[in-house]
Amino acid sequence: MKNKIYLTIFIIILYIPFINGESLFYEDIPKYLTKDEVLKLKNAAFVAFYCKDDLCCKTEYGYTEYFAEFPDENGRMKKYITKTCARDKIGTEKCNGKSCAEGQVFYTNCTADSDCLSNKCLKNVCVFNDENPIVHCDDIYLGGSRSYMYCGKQYGDTCKTDDECSSKICFEDNTCNMQHKGPSDSEGAMGMIY
Repeated sequence: MKNKIYLTIFIIILYIPFINGESLFYEDIPKYLTKDEVLKLKNAAFVAFYCKDDLCCKTEYGYTEYFAEFPDENGRMKKYITKTCARDKIGTEKCNGKSCAEGQVFYTNCTADSDCLSNKCLKNVCVFNDENPIVHCDDIYLGGSRSYMYCGKQYGDTCKTDDECSSKICFEDNTCNMQHKGPSDSEGAMGMIY
């Protein structure tokens, strides 16, 4: 009987953050938020955004979506290519305008700078643009189902410090890494997006 009481107390303590609504699920977050609203998100797991000006568009975590839609100056939705490469990688297998995700092939060839979220098209591939860097936001996992949002350069862009990257991880080769950390199933994250 005593063990059942301890188990019940343990389960209640484990799920208090979910009962209090502290953890955010992918489905609970609107598709579009201002950058300030994104930065105010707490305890969201595996959530990412692309931003253009002050508007941010929720996207699949892990860079598996290659396009993001934003309204143009007339309010019409325009699709931008988010898959971006370094200039010296053009023509390599990773930067040839063709991508595969979840068994599907996506073509990300650009014909004009305006096709790219980076606003730079070179040899039919969107490239990183220091004059117009893509702003990407990631949830930064702290442990215990706690996180905060951070915005910076996207995966693969150049960096010198961790703080420049949305993942807060700058590789030794001076490129931004992906943010891979998040709650485990044992932390009660079952049902969180993945």
